[in-house]
Amino acid sequence: MVFEKAAMTATIKNGRFSLSVGGAQAYGGTLRAAASIGPSRDGTEFKFDANIKDFDAEKGFGDIADVRQLEGIGSLSLTVTGEGRSVDAIAHSLTGNGDVELQNGALNGINVEQVLRRLGHRPLSGLADLRGGRTSFDQFVTKIMIAQGIANFEQSQIESPTFRVTLSGHASIPKRNLDLHGTASLKRVDGAGDVTSAPYDLPFLIRGSWDDPSLLPDTAALIRRSEAAPIRFDAAKLRQ
Repeated sequence: MVFEKAAMTATIKNGRFSLSVGGAQAYGGTLRAAASIGPSRDGTEFKFDANIKDFDAEKGFGDIADVRQLEGIGSLSLTVTGEGRSVDAIAHSLTGNGDVELQNGALNGINVEQVLRRLGHRPLSGLADLRGGRTSFDQFVTKIMIAQGIANFEQSQIESPTFRVTLSGHASIPKRNLDLHGTASLKRVDGAGDVTSAPYDLPFLIRGSWDDPSLLPDTAALIRRSEAAPIRFDAAKLRQ
């Protein structure tokens, strides 16, 4: 992390090193943070608390976590603690929470609206070809709860005027891998401009490393949808 300017205070007391940063300029935003590390009964204890507002998500997440799929201007708050006799042990013990919100951004690697419209016409077409393109969004929000080195995604949602994506699952901090599932939905807008029921939903999975995750459709759900479509059509005809 590179600070453009910062007010820092560092102290050492009873073998514990503490560092606080106030009003620092980082990634175009304003950062306040406090961190400490020192001896404990189980080895070494680590604590970290940070809040950054109006930062460049692509640069910030790319530098800190090597995640380069997200763009936008956002805010992030994060509180974590961990304890152990090695870096790996501390990573496996991390506990805390975080909140992320991005505005007017983009998700690189997939064009959600294009995929939804294609699969809406032919649900089983192009299952292996979800990657590529760029998805612009108005807002991305997520709440993260961390326990024993596992970050659980809660209340995660991406919104645009034409689609909505909900996301849940978890990420391993020590192993740097993802196991997420979600649903992408096209929005239907009536004549008054109000959003009504979505005409098509795409269930999907995100798995693999943080650096290069795989985006996969939930094939079983799509097959069920494809097989059920003619049955629903025939049932509707019988009711007429």
